[in-house]
Formats: sequence, structure tokens, C-alpha cells
Amino acid sequence: MNWYKTADITQTWDKYLQNKVRQQIPNKEEQFYQNFRQGLINAEQLFTNEGDANSFINTYLAKNVMNLTEVDTGHIGDRIFSDIRNNYQATLPAEQRQAIKMNEVKQTLMRELPGFNEEQINALAQDIVFNNKNVHEEVKRHQGETETDTKKLVDQEGIYKVYQIVSWGTNGKLEKHLDDINNRTAPVHKDLEGTSVCVRFSDYFDEYMNNNSAGGLFLIEESGKPYILYTGNNREINYTANNDSIFDRSYTELLENKNLFRLLSRNCNVLLIKAINAENESLVDSLLEAGAKPSGEALDEAIHTNNKFTIGSMISAGAKPTEHTLNSAIGTINVDIVNLVLLMGAKPTEMTPEPYALKMTPEELHHLLPPAVGVNTLNEAISTANIDIVKLIIDKVDVKTDLWTLDYAVRSGDTDIVEHVLQLGAKPNLKTLQEAIRMESPDMIKLVINSGVKLPKRKQDESIPMYQRNPELYLAGRTGNSEVIKLIVDFVHSQDTVNASNKNWYKQVKLAQIDGEYWIMDGQAVFADDTVVGVGHEAYVIQTLIDENDIDEQQIYQISAKEDMIAMLAEKGVDQEAMNLLVDYFLAINRLDPREYAMKNWGWKRLVGPNVQSWTLTAGDLKSMGQGIWDAYGEVSDKVVYDLYVDGSRKMYSSVPLYAFEDGQPGAMRNYQRMDF
Repeated sequence: MNWYKTADITQTWDKYLQNKVRQQIPNKEEQFYQNFRQGLINAEQLFTNEGDANSFINTYLAKNVMNLTEVDTGHIGDRIFSDIRNNYQATLPAEQRQAIKMNEVKQTLMRELPGFNEEQINALAQDIVFNNKNVHEEVKRHQGETETDTKKLVDQEGIYKVYQIVSWGTNGKLEKHLDDINNRTAPVHKDLEGTSVCVRFSDYFDEYMNNNSAGGLFLIEESGKPYILYTGNNREINYTANNDSIFDRSYTELLENKNLFRLLSRNCNVLLIKAINAENESLVDSLLEAGAKPSGEALDEAIHTNNKFTIGSMISAGAKPTEHTLNSAIGTINVDIVNLVLLMGAKPTEMTPEPYALKMTPEELHHLLPPAVGVNTLNEAISTANIDIVKLIIDKVDVKTDLWTLDYAVRSGDTDIVEHVLQLGAKPNLKTLQEAIRMESPDMIKLVINSGVKLPKRKQDESIPMYQRNPELYLAGRTGNSEVIKLIVDFVHSQDTVNASNKNWYKQVKLAQIDGEYWIMDGQAVFADDTVVGVGHEAYVIQTLIDENDIDEQQIYQISAKEDMIAMLAEKGVDQEAMNLLVDYFLAINRLDPREYAMKNWGWKRLVGPNVQSWTLTAGDLKSMGQGIWDAYGEVSDKVVYDLYVDGSRKMYSSVPLYAFEDGQPGAMRNYQRMDF
């Protein structure tokens, strides 16, 4: 038992107060002397025996009592205790002083921060003691301010609070985002100082705040410290500490943190959408029970999984269809799901003209612009090749055909679908017929021909490539299907567009099989004729660059300033040569050749009829060209000879047979060399 619990210490200090303090500090109210005595009694408890206590305290009082005359009644006891404690602890070994300090800090933290667990208290106490921080300032910081001029309180749960960022106020500090490859600095939100995500979110702040679809920017604090930052449209959610996705953590860990889980469930749909995509039905249930309110986007994600249980959960929880819901349901190719969302009131969508074209065209002429962006729900249904879904969409909603509807129908391979589209008023044209020929379907070709398609008058000059003067014959010949060829030959012969009596159509079909434009990639021939498929050599290269660099094609078409386009491409990490080519192409500068870029950088070969083009001439190049020629022209490829142009060395080789390519001997090519170009 401690000595001071049995000693009559109050008698000791009553006598001292009567003989000394009341004489040296007179004219005080009685409460002052009572508080003075209590401070001495509390101070005695710092010592291990009565003798040490009396000696140390008497020495302190002898030196300092006159310094206490101006201390007010309410603080005199605390002042005496604090002074004696500090003087006494200064005489102790460093380790003992630190242990005492640590215990005092822990007591303060447990009292002031009731939401902190033992592990958090210990970590914070060590930080305060070891780094000599002010405990009261740290307590205030971790309690957090409810609101500031840059954030507004939205919700809270336990030690977590969620705020909406209302302005990007700063304290003038600059920081670099950890993942910024360009090493840029940016102003830091004053409630996010020292976090790794604040600079990146600063870049997009205006977009999040001013774009209704972005839904704002939100901050979750843990005990007053920045913890999670996320956007209202659920596109980004990150820890402020390390910028890792919050969903890199396991669902189990989040479920165990009930306060955070409930707060996220109520305010952030990302967790629900992730659970839906993972087809984790139990987690979906847990989120809904915790208060998650599914958005239309969550419903669309559930539809993508084709999971009827999850779709039903979203509908029961009140999710409403979005503009994409019906198209998403059609994509499941499940008639029941399509019917379900139709009953919910899901609406069809249509394609619209390209935004830049709308901007540059007078409003009274907008109706003349072709549809270019978006999704036509009817086309989406047709692309499933499911006649039941097509009929359901036609019967239940008001859909319209567009320039591509009949093409979708032909590509479905279902003549019943084509007939339904024709009944809606779609008009077939040459493109429709050409699509039917590519499908190699005699029934489809007959249906299109019988619907009234006509051939235009075309010049039949032998100098004009076959695919230009008779593209239908050219495509029929490429199929190698005798029934298709006969149908098209008879159809061309029946049309009063040329002097057919002097034409050997079957011979032309045969010659068509060594015509056309291709890219050869590693021995594979890819058709690249813009007059037939709409994508030529140049466009194929540009599209490949767009796909490889994940470039938003709609966005780049809207940029008209060179500097803005360069900045956008640099942000995507596009290399300098590719950047120059894309800027040249999209701004119509036309100084650079995409074909040269592909041959030089990717090793592609260009095949146009009997002409072959390459950047280099190696054994691998020759073999690749030989395989590509055979892939393009088939059995007739060895019936003709080819002219080869090697752009890197500016050399031309004439009348090269197929076997010379297939042998892969660059030295043997000197037999065919004719000139430099």
C-alpha cells in the first residue's frame, strides 16, 4: 500500500498553511487555501515515501511561494501540482521521465478521444512523446473541425465523418502527386495537406464540381485526419495515405470495420458496384442492409452480370432505369430480363450527330447531319441476332431505323430480322447488297435484290481497278462461293448499266481475286480498302494508335488547337513520333504518312493488287510477305508476279514470283532488282 494512503498528510499541510502560506499570501478567500492544500496533497502522491515528499515540497515552497500570489483561486491547485511534478521529474532518469510522460499522455488521449481504440491511442501517444508534440493541439486536430470554408459535413459514423468538398481553398502550399510522371506540383487543398491524392484531384476539381454527371467530390476523415477521397460519380475512390484503391483491401476487412462500412454503404455506390461485378450476393445483401441505395448505374451493372437475383435486389431496393438500362438488358440476350426492364419503364436510345458537327452547323441544318455517336436500341437488339428480342423491342417501344439498321440486320444472318426491318421502312442500297455478299448467304442476297436495290452506271475501263468498277463482282469473287457468284453475275447482267454483251463477267470475277488493298502483319492479311470496308491503310494505322493509347476518339475530334491536342496526348503517354502523326492527321496538316510510320515502326507490309511495299528486306520480311499474299489471294496468288518496293533503301524489284517471297532469300532478290526510286 502506498504510504500516502495511511499518512495524515492533510494535518501536515494544514499546519503549514496556517503558519506559512496564510502569512505570506494573506487576504485570500478560504477556497484559495483549500485548493492550495489539495495541490500539495496531490503532489505528495508523486513520491515513494513521506520523507522525500516533505523535503522536496518544502524546498519548492521556500523558493516559490511568493511566485504564487497572483495565481487565481481556480488554478492554484493545478499550478502547485504541475510545478512540483515538473521539478521532481527533472531529477529522474530519462527513461523513467519518458514512461511517466507516456502514461500521462495516454490518460489524456483516452479521455479526449473516446472513439480511438487501444492500438490507436498507443500509436498516437508515442508520436506525441517521441516527437515532443503538444498533446492538446494533437487532440484538437484529431477531433477534427465539423466544417471549414472548404468542406461541408454530410454524414458521420463513429470516428468517421464524410464531407463534401465545396471549394479548393489552399494554404499556398505545393505538392507533387506520387504517380505524376511529369514531376509536376500543384496547389494543395488545405484539408488534404500531406496526402498523396490531393494534387491529382486538384487537376480534375473543376470537372467534378461543375459537371452534374460527376456528382461532386467527397472526403472521409478518420478521427479528424484525411482518410478516403472519392467522386460522386463513383469513378475514383482512393486512400489519401498511399493512393491505392480502397478495394485492394479485402471485403472481409471492410465488413469488420462496421463504422466505415456503414458510412461507405450510405454515401458511396462504388462498393455496391464492385460487389455486383464480383457477383458476391452475400456482400450485396450486406451493403443493402447497411443502407446502400442502388443507383441506376448499379442496376445496369447488375444487368451486365445476367444475375437475376442481383437484378431483383436492385429493383426491390428502388433502383431506377437509366438511359443505358434497356441496351444493357438487350446485351444479355435474355428475353426475360429485357421484358423486365421494359415493364420498369426503360426507354430506347438513338444515335445523334457528332457534337463538333452540331456546333459548327447552323441549327436549321442539324436535321441533315448523319447520326454519329450513341447507340440505336433497335440496332442493339438486331446485333443479338435473336428474333424474339427484336420483335419485343419493335412491339413495345417506339424505335427508329437509321443509316446502319439494315446493315446490322444483314450481318445478323437472319432473313426474318431483315424482313422486319424492311417493314419498318428501311431502304436497301448498294452497301446493303455488299454486306449480304460478304455474309455469303444466297437467301440474304436474294432478299436484298428483291427489295429493289439498283446498280449505278459505272465506267468499265480496264485501267480502273476491279473493286472500283464492279465492287459487287469483286466481293462475290472473293467468297469463292459458286452460288453467290452466279447470283451476282446474273444480277449485274440484268441491270441496264453497262454494255453487258461484251463482258465476260466470270473472267472478271476470277481477276478480282488478285485485287484489293491489305495490310500484312506477321504473315496475316488484313483487308484495308476504304472504298469497300470504309477503312483504308492510313485510317487503320491511326485507329491502331488510338486503341493502343486508350485515346477518347470523340474527345480528340473536338480539339481544334494544336497545343491542346499535344497536351492531351502527352497526358496519355504517347511517344513523340506517334504524337506528331496523330496531330498531323486530326488537324488535317497532311505532312506525315501513317503508312510509312506503320511500315517503319511496326514492320507492317502494304499489299495493293500485285504491288507490295515494305520498309526493310530481310528473310523474315520476305516470308511474311509471301504468307500474307497467299492469305489475301489464295490459290490464284501464284498465278501472277509482283512488284516490290523497299522504302527504307529506295529499291524496286519487278516481276517477283510468289515462291521468291516464300523462299526468304534476300540475296536472290538481286535477280529482280530494276531501279532505285
